[in-house]
Amino acid sequence: MKIPMELWDLIIHRVKLNKKNYMKIEDGVFLLSNATLDSPAKPVFAEKVVPSSKRDEQWQRIKEASADQKLCMIFKNKHDYNKWIKGCDAAYKKSIK
Repeated sequence: MKIPMELWDLIIHRVKLNKKNYMKIEDGVFLLSNATLDSPAKPVFAEKVVPSSKRDEQWQRIKEASADQKLCMIFKNKHDYNKWIKGCDAAYKKSIK
């Protein structure tokens, strides 16, 4: 599957999602696990990063989804995340034809 170049510009950072890195991520950005279910449009974890007072709860959801210790992508906001998902889904569907 070839992802269009303009979609890569939507990503702020790519990082291994461990607790140390997670705690350094800025509040309010959108976090997407690189791990997916059936297609790139079905990530195992995708959420807005919560304030530090709620990080332990969110970290538990990350672990429950088995998204920890895997590559993740960080987007400025949910709008950019949605553009990424839509573009990747289109590329995936094109690749399996």
